[in-house]
Amino acid sequence: LQLIDELNTTEVKSKQIMQFIKSQGMDLLNQPNVKGWDGGKAWLSSQIYLQRHEAIDLLCFGKAFKGGNKINTNLKLNNVKDRQELIKTLSNRLLFQLDNVLQKELESTLAHDFNPRGKNAQKGILRLFNVIGKTPEYQLI
Repeated sequence: LQLIDELNTTEVKSKQIMQFIKSQGMDLLNQPNVKGWDGGKAWLSSQIYLQRHEAIDLLCFGKAFKGGNKINTNLKLNNVKDRQELIKTLSNRLLFQLDNVLQKELESTLAHDFNPRGKNAQKGILRLFNVIGKTPEYQLI
């Protein structure tokens, strides 16, 4: 749901969202016991992690979920001057903290001379968003 909100997608149907959430073991209003779902890393299996990677790819690159229309994204980041500021803005919204290794990986995702107002800036921003969304740090927030 955070991905759909951040990317301003409009074509994802409620039924598709519910099916995905159910496949993640989080069938709404049908928790496993009175306590609810276990938190932390308990819910994150390798299968769920791979499903989430696929969903991020579908949302970032405008591909359709099963039985759905092609997805349009409209990720807007106003007043971003360069790639460092873009990384900082997205990581603050999506990750909270970056270590030096992840910072370097994110910087390598964008061209050194990346221009946020350039012709293909949206593609670069979505590629960066895709990398951030696949990090374990993002999965656990």
